[in-house]
This record gives sequence, structure tokens and C-alpha cells, in this order.
Amino acid sequence: MSNLFNDIFKNIETPIFIKIGKVFNLPENKIKDFSKDSIQILLGGLMKNINNSKDAKKIIEILEKDHLNNLENIDIILNKFIEKKPEKILEHIFNDKKNLVIKKISKLNKININITEEVLEKITCLFMGSLAQTISRTNMNGDVFLKVLEMAYESDLKNNKILSILEEKKKFNFFNLFKK
Repeated sequence: MSNLFNDIFKNIETPIFIKIGKVFNLPENKIKDFSKDSIQILLGGLMKNINNSKDAKKIIEILEKDHLNNLENIDIILNKFIEKKPEKILEHIFNDKKNLVIKKISKLNKININITEEVLEKITCLFMGSLAQTISRTNMNGDVFLKVLEMAYESDLKNNKILSILEEKKKFNFFNLFKK
């Protein structure tokens, strides 16, 4: 696994994954596997949508502005009320392939599709918070973030079967996510 993946996964921590597993009645090993798959897919989906360092810089701004404290809000994330609208984040990352990604993750992890979607939404909020913390802690700029994503993609994402459904690069529309 890439350093970026490992850093994101470590930021979230095992107790948080166990908490999510308990909420959805999933065993510890299943939620850890699900979380690893989800983080890889979210990283890959994000990478597929970033076209240049300007896009990467814009993502950094959004992450630091809107998601830096996500990991401190685990109880809010686990409850239904989430103002960050993770379903919208998933739509922006995966575009029109969101439902197909959820279906594939569900099948891969042998988890009901409705539970898969809910758990993926929770993990998406945590992923965004963890990524924001990593970027903030390391002072990444757009060029460095793009290179780190490319290295993560090359080392452990490019052969991911679920990511292959995102093969055509889409115009990045993540920027409008929090406009009012």
C-alpha cells in the first residue's frame, strides 16, 4: 500500500472502524476490509477526476476549509444528520458511476447494498477528514498532492477492479460541491 493510503487509514484508527461496524452490525474484520477497499476506491476516484495541479490545489482548499475536523465529529457522522452531505461527495467523485461503484463494493464485501451505501457515506466523511489532516500536516501544495496521488495510483490502485469502471477521465466537478 502507498504511504498516502497508509496515512489516511492510520488517521481514522481502528476504534472508529469498530464503532462503524457496531452501528451496522458488521464484524471487525469485515469493516476493516470494507474500509480498506473504500479508501482505495475513494483515492482512485479522486485521482481519476484531477486533471492538473490547479485541480489538486482546489481540492486542497476544499478539504482544509470543509473537512479538516471530520475525524473529531465521529458521533455526528455515525448519526443520520450529516451536513457534509456524503452522498453528494460520492456523486462528485464517481459521477454517474456512483451506484455501480456501490454495487461492486457491496458484492466484493458481501454486504447488503443499502448498508454498503450508508457505510460508504460514513467512510467518505472520514476519508475526507483524514486526507485533509494529512495534507495540512505535510503542507502539500497542488503539485505535490498530484504527484502523491499519482504514486498511490501507480503503486496500488491502477489494477483495482472496481476502479476500472471509472476508466474514462471525467471533467472534474467537485468544485461546486459546497456552493450555496
